[in-house]
Amino acid sequence: MEVTLEQKENKSSILTIKIAESNYKSDIDAEIRKVAAQTNMKGFRPGKTPLHLVRNRIIGDVKREKVLDMLQNKLNDYIKENDLDMIGQPLLNSKIDIIDWKKDKNFEFEFELGLIPEFELSMPENSNELLRYNVEMKEERVDEIIQKMLEQHSEMQTGEQIQKGDFFKSEITPVEHSEEKKDANDTLFSADNYIPTNQLTEEAFALFEGKALEDVVIIDIKQLFDTDKKASMALGIDEDVVAELEGNYNFEIVSIERQEEAQLNETLFEKIFPNEEIKDVEEFRAKIKEVYTAQLKPYQRNYVAMQLTELLLDKHSIDLPQDFMRRWLKEVSKEIDTDEQANESLPQFNRDLKWTIIKNKVAKEHGVQIEPDEIKEAAATRLKQNPYFAQIQLPEEQMQAMIDNYFQMLMSDEKYAEERNNIINELAETKIVDLLLDKVSIKEESIEEDKLFEALQKLDTEIAEKHGIPIRKKEEEETEKDPLEELSQESTNA
Repeated sequence: MEVTLEQKENKSSILTIKIAESNYKSDIDAEIRKVAAQTNMKGFRPGKTPLHLVRNRIIGDVKREKVLDMLQNKLNDYIKENDLDMIGQPLLNSKIDIIDWKKDKNFEFEFELGLIPEFELSMPENSNELLRYNVEMKEERVDEIIQKMLEQHSEMQTGEQIQKGDFFKSEITPVEHSEEKKDANDTLFSADNYIPTNQLTEEAFALFEGKALEDVVIIDIKQLFDTDKKASMALGIDEDVVAELEGNYNFEIVSIERQEEAQLNETLFEKIFPNEEIKDVEEFRAKIKEVYTAQLKPYQRNYVAMQLTELLLDKHSIDLPQDFMRRWLKEVSKEIDTDEQANESLPQFNRDLKWTIIKNKVAKEHGVQIEPDEIKEAAATRLKQNPYFAQIQLPEEQMQAMIDNYFQMLMSDEKYAEERNNIINELAETKIVDLLLDKVSIKEESIEEDKLFEALQKLDTEIAEKHGIPIRKKEEEETEKDPLEELSQESTNA
């Protein structure tokens, strides 16, 4: 076999593999003899079918299988032996489906490769200064968090008279008692649906306010809510049915429920932080600050890491094969079919790929490795953070057994290969970023929490504009999860 590698003007490379008949003939002859020995053809004894008849029948399929296997093995061996550092995988230029496998004897296959160019690693220096924000948590923010906790841990209580914020059930019947209309409404409305007073129009709530059990309110059903959607959700019927409703209806109150806020006492402290001994409000507020600011640490680190990434990108000029990358995007992405779509995605792909290349170079030259114990520790953290296990709180011995089993599957079962690689990549990224941050100087500044998220958004926009990355419209952006929601959710799970 003959293999050649040629670099093109567009920075991509063409790998050509030529396979001659002499490279595969002996393998094919052996395969045909093997098949002939097992062939039963009419007119011949079992295993005695003439070779030329067997060859004529199966040569195309056998040759195709042998040649393509040989091609794949040679391609893999060449890449490994020459230590080719590539973007993605080789893309086949040759068309397999036009080959006449029965008649053709010599084959030539061409692959396009996106080779990563050689470059010298330039590490950051102490003169490079990055900014880290330390969050100052205001007492007003603590008040907001506590208020949300009080609401989330509230309990439903029976009310005597309807107030704003209550929920009530009612028997709903039309004022006009035609038998046809009555029968239809008997099956339409359910007394099991709670109607939220906060969803009623002002005029409607004025009629219901202060009403007690068994009181009856008569109202035009169109005036109850300001949209059909609200009516549909509250009454438990389809929107198209709501649109057909008209006239006055009797609402006989059969149940009144209201949420009573939890009390700020030791019972609530234990619910929120079950493994802590918190005796008073002052300790409770201090613990909230501690937990909440800890949850902001990833955002603070991300702000520094984003600056670090840009610093390293600015230090390295890596000329990547744009035509190959454009083609690669169309080949591997289900969302990218056209050149226009590929061109739109290319700036982000360029930035991410260059950063990955630099990280890999740092890891290689500085001996960054991920040990099995580190993977196991990260896997254990993932498992313990799973909402299911966080709620049931297994005994330590049982939890450890589950961790051991999960780790074993993670390392040996290919079904978990993607998850395993994600963990390894996250661990490697952390080590590499820590290594790089040790080389620079960090300027510390205090900032309010909302200003931190504004700073992150501003930096993200500046980076996008710098690299020509399309800035997503606000409604298309993924919403950052509010740490307040995470803290509240943890307390609810507890």
